[in-house]
Amino acid sequence: MEIYKSNCLMIGQADIVLASFSPFRSRHCNVETRFEIGFAIALRKPVYTYSNDTRTLIERIKKTFLKC
Repeated sequence: MEIYKSNCLMIGQADIVLASFSPFRSRHCNVETRFEIGFAIALRKPVYTYSNDTRTLIERIKKTFLKC
């Protein structure tokens, strides 16, 4: 709860938000990062993202299902 409160306070004070959209333990980015991006958008903060995986989400999902 303390981390949540602290992150929300920092996002509220920030001029912009820079977030990693890199896959984290799955095909998607970290669930907490998704919340923080949404929270920043709700506060009308500019949000910039980056990823270390250049594939589209559809490409990542297809590759995962082909492994099954």
